[in-house]
Amino acid sequence: MRRWVVLALVFVALPGVAYGAKFPEVSASQKALTKVPDYPEAPAVVLYEDAHFTMMGALGSEAYSSLEVEGRIKLLTEEGKDFGEVTVAHNDFVRLVSFEGRTVLPDGKTVPLPEDALFETTVSGKKRWSVTTATFPALEPGAILDYRYELRFESISSFDPWYFQDRIPTLHSEIVYTIPENVAAIPWGKATFGRQFQTEQQRAARGHTLKVSMDDLPPVPDEPLTLPFEDLSSSFLLLPTLMNVSGQTVLLFKDWSSACDVADYSYSDARRRDGETRRTGKRLAKAAGSDDEARARAVFAFVRDEVGTLSIPGVFPRLGEDLDQMLRKRMADTAGKGLMLREMLDAAGLDADLVWAADRSYGIVDTSVANPNWFEKVLVRLRLGGQTVFLDPTDPAAAFGYLESDLEGMPAVVYSRRKPEVIELPKAPFSDNLRQASLDLTVSEDGRVTGSGSMVLTGHHATRWLRSESASEGLADALEEDLGDRFPGYDVTDVKVEEDREGPRIELSWTLAQRDEEVLGDQATVVPSRPLGPIEQHLTLTPSQRLTPVLLSFADRDDVDLTVHWPAGWQAEVVPEAMAFQNAAGAFQIDSQLDEGEHTLHVHRRFDTVEKTFIGREAYGALRTLYANAEDGDGSTLVLVRP
Repeated sequence: MRRWVVLALVFVALPGVAYGAKFPEVSASQKALTKVPDYPEAPAVVLYEDAHFTMMGALGSEAYSSLEVEGRIKLLTEEGKDFGEVTVAHNDFVRLVSFEGRTVLPDGKTVPLPEDALFETTVSGKKRWSVTTATFPALEPGAILDYRYELRFESISSFDPWYFQDRIPTLHSEIVYTIPENVAAIPWGKATFGRQFQTEQQRAARGHTLKVSMDDLPPVPDEPLTLPFEDLSSSFLLLPTLMNVSGQTVLLFKDWSSACDVADYSYSDARRRDGETRRTGKRLAKAAGSDDEARARAVFAFVRDEVGTLSIPGVFPRLGEDLDQMLRKRMADTAGKGLMLREMLDAAGLDADLVWAADRSYGIVDTSVANPNWFEKVLVRLRLGGQTVFLDPTDPAAAFGYLESDLEGMPAVVYSRRKPEVIELPKAPFSDNLRQASLDLTVSEDGRVTGSGSMVLTGHHATRWLRSESASEGLADALEEDLGDRFPGYDVTDVKVEEDREGPRIELSWTLAQRDEEVLGDQATVVPSRPLGPIEQHLTLTPSQRLTPVLLSFADRDDVDLTVHWPAGWQAEVVPEAMAFQNAAGAFQIDSQLDEGEHTLHVHRRFDTVEKTFIGREAYGALRTLYANAEDGDGSTLVLVRP
């Protein structure tokens, strides 16, 4: 089981404390439970997971807030042992101050969680955290796992939702917010799979409490090509809108203007010393000449390539470090790099704005509430000659004006204290994400297939390779290994690669030869879809069975042009059949031209997916049908025989 917890706006490190309280007794009904009624195949079940968020007043102090979590899981089958871990995310700013756990065996024996059962690791990626994983002892069917932990951070509230569901059924989950009387807040919630929230509000000693709970929740479906967990789990957030301080009202996150006002404090702090940064921007632009695009490209390339990126997501730069310090260190967090690029472009006389952007892989963004923590990075919007360009200085593989696929089409906010804008980031046409392969193969008298191939990768296909870890050690070697996997039974050699990150574009060529053990002598088989196929149908559920939308990595186009030659005396016994299919999801096409006199076959194969997201049964059905036709079409082969 895994629970990813909240990131605050401003943080403080605090010493650890222990709860010391006893876990609740295991009830008779919990002991007797062997199956979840609506989910009899479930390997485990969350009996309950309860959270208490105390806003600016934990343990009687207004210096920090706290999140306390207590949960209970029961293992139902042998497979349930896979859920014998609880993982809590934290970092240098959000402190995990205590963690307790125990295993209660079916015979009632209690096994405490030993100290050496806690392991801290680092999770890499755009969301970089340290995580503490508790591996529970004595796992067996019928065992009950109890855990509790506390996180503390200096902030008026948490800005990420509480998630009520997990990958296994949840019988009960709740969060209670304790809100000081001088703070006003608005609720935001998303209930999924037809479930509903139950809410209860009460007066407290110095404010009020809000309890939000849900019962009998289904597991988050594990379906192929589905949405992120954050989209599928029911979730709830309480966002502070204003605070009364010494008789004065301070707006917080009432709307995007007030959210930008809050951000301006950290932006002003970063800009308090920016003279060197602005001079650098002017110098780079001047050296690039008088053309505005060339000037902008020079500044962008410097910030992207010469200033390292700290893996700290969010739209608020670290307090205490100004832009000139970041420039001298050649290192900044994601927000700092965006702010640095904007200031340099402004100093060069170019019209640029900051844009708060979110990554689709962490869930969709609801801009109806002004929550800055929806966003992971700061882009720059640049206007050039009537055109609008979005720049991402944090992505080392990003070309000028390129947005990675997880940013395309996402809601975003253009930062402005006076007039912020809610926009949608642009999407490139699916045909910009191209894999175009060409092969020329020859079958020899003894039946060996040899030849050469070339391929062009553009858009997201190119950038995916340019940023991959395997390619960082040698793009040609990485692509050669990939081609070897795509041509089983062949030796792929002489791979040559030309890369253009600013395209983005990769061109490669290779030679290939059938291995000795694969040569039959009187028969040769060629699969016309390679190296980009054959397609496999992963959408096996019918539209009525599918519970979740489909989210592809990106929409794209695949093209393969194949020419095969064979000697006199050989003949084509099986030839790929021409076919053409098109629907709302995309298109699949095979064209086949046989020239028996020249002993040659030309095959052109194309596969398009025109969208990234498919919501609803009709859209899912269209995509499923497209893949079914592509799988059938890719099943066609060329078979040559020598009678």
